[in-house]
Amino acid sequence: MDEFIEELTHPKPVHEVIARALREKIVLHQIAPGSPLREKELAEQHGVSRRNLKDALKILATEGLVEFQPRRGALVTKLERQRLRDTLETIGTLERLAGELACANASQDEITTLRHYHDLMARHYRNRDAASFFRYSQHFHQGIVEAAGNEVLAKIYRLLNGQAARARYLAHMTAELWDQVMEEQDEIMLALEARAADRLAELLEDSLLHRAQRVLDLLPNAR
Repeated sequence: MDEFIEELTHPKPVHEVIARALREKIVLHQIAPGSPLREKELAEQHGVSRRNLKDALKILATEGLVEFQPRRGALVTKLERQRLRDTLETIGTLERLAGELACANASQDEITTLRHYHDLMARHYRNRDAASFFRYSQHFHQGIVEAAGNEVLAKIYRLLNGQAARARYLAHMTAELWDQVMEEQDEIMLALEARAADRLAELLEDSLLHRAQRVLDLLPNAR
């Protein structure tokens, strides 16, 4: 519902809407790593021109989710172990800084919105709806970054988060990992509401890095 209202009040260019739809499918592993993205087929499927489809793929390429190869066209990038490790470590550092800044700069309205996302995550966790849980988890973490009030930080975060999001979703694929994610989420929300900057920064970074190692352990054949 939040995204629907956003589309009505702030309509986005067609290629950005298509990029978001494809991004979600890639992040949720509905399109597998290494899969070809055939422009003609996808353009017809989404009812858009091939130019809009190509522009959407270019956006995803800048985020590291898509790559263009000679004679093969666009492909979903594979999860490469070292690149994924480096990306998650970087995202962890960015989220640590975002947590510190958000405690100082976030408005009460922004914290209320983040509480709303947290409560929706908890509801979907109880219903075992992994896709919806993850969608609001992304809103929550992006919201903390936005609440930090640092546009450079937010821009870097958006560029890197596509790859990190794919790994984060894998952390919800087993009951044990998902339970841990929800426990950490409760602590993060409480620290944010208390504006406990050091505690929030530590929780955000540790949560991501602990999850990163577990996700890497799930990828024994990753390069």
